[in-house]
Amino acid sequence: MEFESGESIILPRSVIAQEGIEIGHAGTPEEVTTRIRGLEESAARERALRMLNRRDFTRHEFAASLSADGFGERTISDLAQRFLELGLLDDERFARNYARARAASGRGRRLIERELNSRGVDGDTATAAIAGASELDELSRAVAALRGSIPSDRRDRERVLRHLVTRGFDIHTAMEALDSIMQDAHT
Repeated sequence: MEFESGESIILPRSVIAQEGIEIGHAGTPEEVTTRIRGLEESAARERALRMLNRRDFTRHEFAASLSADGFGERTISDLAQRFLELGLLDDERFARNYARARAASGRGRRLIERELNSRGVDGDTATAAIAGASELDELSRAVAALRGSIPSDRRDRERVLRHLVTRGFDIHTAMEALDSIMQDAHT
């Protein structure tokens, strides 16, 4: 589409048809830009609502997903702010639910914190979420993660320790958990 001023803009045919723009005339560049911005906002809002209908997102994930879909920074920022105000986006809620689910599946504090940080949750929010994630303390969760695995030799003991460490438990907690199940096995 070319304007009298010599400026031009390329629009997809679907946009031209949807907006009823006549080929060769659509108004001033400012009018067209305003209409396109409105279309982008509407499309971004529809996409965001579909995303949030499936699961919770952090603000960081929300912005990254919409950016990957080609929406502009201003549109994403405005939409994220509005969704925060409406309570549709909430990093604290996301962190609490995520930490609770991961703790219930036998993950340790370190792994949960790393995962929350990678999703854009700040350190204080992640720490608070992890603290309230489980009624069980870290040692009890580590013991539960072993599910009664009693190592028979040194190699098996090292394997069990590696298993706990890769699940996000620190080495001291892993060793305590292993000692605990070994004591229970011998009593």
